[in-house]
Amino acid sequence: MMNLIDNYKIINSETDTSIILLHSYGKTEKRKKDGNLKDTKCNKKEDESSEVFAFNTEEKIKSMMEVFNKHIAESRANTMEKRARRNKLVFLVGINIGIRAGDLIKLKWNFFIESLNSDGTVEKFKEYYDLKPEKQKKQNKFVRLHFNETVRRAINEYVENFPITNLEDYIFFATDNSNEHISYHALYEMLKKTAKEAGIKENIGTHSLRKTWGFWCWHKAMDKSKALTILQKCFNHSSVETTLKYIGLLDSEIKEMYNSIELGMEYI
Repeated sequence: MMNLIDNYKIINSETDTSIILLHSYGKTEKRKKDGNLKDTKCNKKEDESSEVFAFNTEEKIKSMMEVFNKHIAESRANTMEKRARRNKLVFLVGINIGIRAGDLIKLKWNFFIESLNSDGTVEKFKEYYDLKPEKQKKQNKFVRLHFNETVRRAINEYVENFPITNLEDYIFFATDNSNEHISYHALYEMLKKTAKEAGIKENIGTHSLRKTWGFWCWHKAMDKSKALTILQKCFNHSSVETTLKYIGLLDSEIKEMYNSIELGMEYI
């Protein structure tokens, strides 16, 4: 039996020195100079599944929304309500625009909004936004994103309660008095806790938001083959099979195939 930590090595860079711990179960943890875990991963435990699932039924989405609304209603202070509304907004935006969590947490108000009213509410939304995803910056590639009515309504609801003062501010703030965005790990923990409270049994993580968008794009499409081809391009996947698996369809298709075959039953 191998030890939990089989080996380690020091990696030097211009910005910092990190210790990468190589675990026997194939995962790594990156640490800063001070020994704290880096925020680039959600640092899953050994006994946790690495696969996360989409919110692939209306009931699951409704259950999540009920928990978010409950937290807003039960907020005892302005700061608590603001954070509860932020959590609801990041969920709704995440499942409706389908970008990676690393890009989602860095969104600013000017991503969506063209101009503001004098009271800090939205005067005009943008028709679309050309985003340069973090993972494609080296290729200088952009993705054009469009915003549906759900995103607009969710933003309007938020700013009616907490008006915008600066379009350059991060939407999903870390703390009320900071100009930093929510961390990847904080988003991960929030989604897992909310899903647990909502009674969702499947493993939920940050990828659940993007997977949910992909699943429902396919589910609502009239031409599902065409939808898969478009999703493959949106996700930058190497094959349709990868896209099928990513949005949680491959397993269900395999299960359906197994259940469709009953051989020898009449002879039992």
